[in-house]
Amino acid sequence: MQPRLVPWFSFEEWEKTFEQLYSFDVNEQQLGINRVQSWAMRGKLPQAIAVTAQLVSAGQRVSNGIHNSQEESHILAMALIRFVNGIVDAAQKGAVAASVVSVAESLGLPTWIIELRHDVTHGKFPSLPYLMKGRNEALEWLRYNYWIIQATAAKELDVKIYSLLETYQIIMKQLMDSGESPVESHDLQETLTNITVSLTMSDYPDVLIPKLLLDGNLVSSTKKNRVAFGKLLDDYNLNLWEPLITCCESTWPGFGKVLFESIIEYNHRCDAGKSGQSFQSTLNAWAKYLLSRFLIKATDFEVDETVLLCLEVQNKYTLDLALHIKSQATLSKSVQALLLFAAKSISISNRKLDHTIESSDIEITVEELQDELSKLRDRISIIHPKHTEPIDDDMDIDVNKSTGWARVTDWVSCPIGSLPGSFTVQDLTLDPSFDNLDWLHEQGWLYVPIIGLNTSQKSQDTNEMEIHTIQEPDLKSIAKRVQFL
Repeated sequence: MQPRLVPWFSFEEWEKTFEQLYSFDVNEQQLGINRVQSWAMRGKLPQAIAVTAQLVSAGQRVSNGIHNSQEESHILAMALIRFVNGIVDAAQKGAVAASVVSVAESLGLPTWIIELRHDVTHGKFPSLPYLMKGRNEALEWLRYNYWIIQATAAKELDVKIYSLLETYQIIMKQLMDSGESPVESHDLQETLTNITVSLTMSDYPDVLIPKLLLDGNLVSSTKKNRVAFGKLLDDYNLNLWEPLITCCESTWPGFGKVLFESIIEYNHRCDAGKSGQSFQSTLNAWAKYLLSRFLIKATDFEVDETVLLCLEVQNKYTLDLALHIKSQATLSKSVQALLLFAAKSISISNRKLDHTIESSDIEITVEELQDELSKLRDRISIIHPKHTEPIDDDMDIDVNKSTGWARVTDWVSCPIGSLPGSFTVQDLTLDPSFDNLDWLHEQGWLYVPIIGLNTSQKSQDTNEMEIHTIQEPDLKSIAKRVQFL
């Protein structure tokens, strides 16, 4: 089954963007426009989303009042043309393109918007209010014919998958009680088929996996069926859910890895006090099962990166999972050292840790750590051969050395772009006479244009503009108009 690629990360992101684009708050609208622009950079952006953002943006540009009426008309007209053409082009089918009018009518687009698009295409611009009315009508059409339909379908799918999971559990518990094989159960196979055909490769991470992580699914709502901290998955939970996990992995290769990473993310963002320690302990047991069954044997499994992913948020659950990975695969020395540090830090901060973590659990010695440190220092010395030793702020520095940094003992004024000692510092102090406007005028250095005088003209000899000076003695009253030449 080929995946249906979409530019958004989750349905929640899509739904939030829908709310922002149709918000009455201009700032919220802009956030929605920005999000759509980022989606467009990823590709595969539906035309309905693209034209919605363009229409909202056009309305903002008209409302801010920085354009004249002609520019505002062109902005709205272009948005409406893109709306009609974008929707019609996406709906074109067959080798021969149908007319814009016929396709638009089949989609339920208002006839007057089609006529409006035809007029502006041929340079006949109606009034600005009429264009704004067309823009608002287009947004409403998109709301009901794309956004709400998609949101409703997503929520209906959400309810359907939840119901199918309940049906699955009922059937599996009956099979476990009777001892019948799941493979021979027609009802179970039909339920599994209904789950897989209802979802695509892009749907299941947002629809199915979050439901599996809810209380009552992978983690039983009955605490006696949950797994203790640090333990592996028991037969009851494994027998109950393994048929579904196997079916999903067969339908969507990589399902087990996505579920494993989702459990790690859940451990990062959830508080054990709220979800319950037995809840997270059971999820950890599921992660260990998924690791052993799907990840360890995979050729593209990156063990160091997986451990680092676990330790992004350090708690006893992520540490327990990281130590289990270490027991199943070989870690690099640097990741082992990080794991040792995390183990000691968590053991100190959590004295009630269910099991003690010893240094012997991590296969790295102090000598090996010192060797790694020595290699790091050698690399630094190659990059910065002159600065291998730290400088004490209080130590004496030989200012006579010609290389390296030296501490400045005195400082004098100097022109911008030069350093003390590079050349003789010039005296930039101006004579006090330069503060006297009358004196500057007498010397011919102060010129004041006469406002409104039309006698200025280009000299025939020098081809330069003649500048007339003011003869009045009170030059300070026009000091703001001076020009130094």
